[in-house]
Amino acid sequence: MKSLLILALAAAGLAAACTSETTANPPPETTAPAAAPASAPTAEPAAGSPRRVTVMYTPPDGLPAAQHAATMYCSQRFGVATAQLMTDDPPGHATFACPGM
Repeated sequence: MKSLLILALAAAGLAAACTSETTANPPPETTAPAAAPASAPTAEPAAGSPRRVTVMYTPPDGLPAAQHAATMYCSQRFGVATAQLMTDDPPGHATFACPGM
């Protein structure tokens, strides 16, 4: 009798295991690695004109930082608080003028 009961419970457990729904766990969401921070713009005197500065920056979001770097250059070298964008061709290679004589 005990063996019949054990056999019945085992069969019921096997039947339940075969008919139960299995839920698949979705793969974990992967996030893209964070973008590397843009490098700081570099300012150097432009060839041919002492009151111009060429600033190398990372496009497309680096232009405001390039403007700031050019303004700082003009302020330190010529005492003017602005720098005017002359060209940005190719993008990432901007030339600014320091107003004045």
